[in-house]
Amino acid sequence: MAIGINENCKKQISKRLEKLFEQYSNTQTDIQWIFKELQHIDNILPKHGHVYEKIRQYIGSYPWFTFIISAISDKLKQGQKISDKHLIYESLGYNTSKDAAKAVVRQFDTLPFEYLFTFRLNEKLSSLLDSNKQQLHFSESIWLANSSCPLVRQLKGIAKEDHSIFFQIRMPGFIPFSSNFFSPPTIHQAISFFKSFIGISFALGIFEVESFYKIPQRVVNIANLFHIHRVDGEELSHCCDYPLSYGLTELINRMVPGDRLKSFYGNEDKSQNTRSKMEFVNAIFFDLDMSNQYQIIKKLEKEKYEHIEYVKAILGLKNKLLSAAEWFVESQIIESEAMAFVQAIIVLEILYSGSDTKDFGIMKLIGNRLAYSIGKHSVERDLILKRFENLYETRSKIVHRGKKDLLIQEEQQLSELKELCFKALLSEINCLPTDWLKWINKGCL
Repeated sequence: MAIGINENCKKQISKRLEKLFEQYSNTQTDIQWIFKELQHIDNILPKHGHVYEKIRQYIGSYPWFTFIISAISDKLKQGQKISDKHLIYESLGYNTSKDAAKAVVRQFDTLPFEYLFTFRLNEKLSSLLDSNKQQLHFSESIWLANSSCPLVRQLKGIAKEDHSIFFQIRMPGFIPFSSNFFSPPTIHQAISFFKSFIGISFALGIFEVESFYKIPQRVVNIANLFHIHRVDGEELSHCCDYPLSYGLTELINRMVPGDRLKSFYGNEDKSQNTRSKMEFVNAIFFDLDMSNQYQIIKKLEKEKYEHIEYVKAILGLKNKLLSAAEWFVESQIIESEAMAFVQAIIVLEILYSGSDTKDFGIMKLIGNRLAYSIGKHSVERDLILKRFENLYETRSKIVHRGKKDLLIQEEQQLSELKELCFKALLSEINCLPTDWLKWINKGCL
């Protein structure tokens, strides 16, 4: 869905761009000066609402500077020779500044583009795919694929061994052709979704992590690159390769297929098959364009939809699960145990904190909600609450006293805390109705 800038806004931007293009050549142009000029154009854009949310999500805080510099970099990438005496509009390939301004505004308004992010996983995960299947879809935007899949075969710059398996995520956004000046939000969002997917998959038992002390039959060292391709219809064009952190890559290298659903609810959940697990994943990752949520809520409010509070609650839970799962993975990959402790507490804060803490206090509020979420009976709930109070006390020592190293008993507490995070994630995932999207589509979208 295009950004949808209104016509008056387009005209104002086009006029400012036309003047800018007329005045500056490549030798006369100072990057800082162009940045200031384009900031004035950024100020013409909406400061709130759906269009604002889309622009911020797709392109970041300095949209016009990012877009113009990227367009010039694209011409250079294509091998076009640009003279120092060329004006900016000539560098962009247009005969007049007016033509350039109109064309650039039109291109900007067509955002977002579609991108395919690909990461080669370790071969131990290849058993997740049946021998006669090329893909395993978790949602419309996220899937696993083997090297025989057409979406993998046509990718450039990726070694495709016979037993390789790839994680792929397709999402909207904008990635500049030059990364010298930018930190593209689309790439960071894709990495965040990747971490969230791993965290959710751990909770559902789709993936497990091999122990450091278990000697694998074959050591598989995977590259730490997200391979990014622009999607244009059926065509894929290589955009760039983006490195992931060492800690995340090491975690992925130790992942193996889950041999059971890690559940603490009883035998009935252990019979849950892969299909039902995938339904939960789909309910969380059904739409990776986060700006659409704003549009859904505004539309329902305008129509005075009777179940709007239910929709808001489910969307809120979905977003909490995405964020909590990402922080859970962060707590697994960070080197500092003290910081891992804090990050694991943040997982529970995301899931169970609220705005009204004056009656209980944040520790009591989270502890009670956690106890009632994962505890089976009153005795177990009391024990969980007491355990959490002790854990939160250790967290306070780290945050408020600058404690860096954990004692042996505090390291044991960290393991206990991570197990509570795991149970909490699974409990909240089970609260998510897997058919809620169908219900919304029938009712209001």
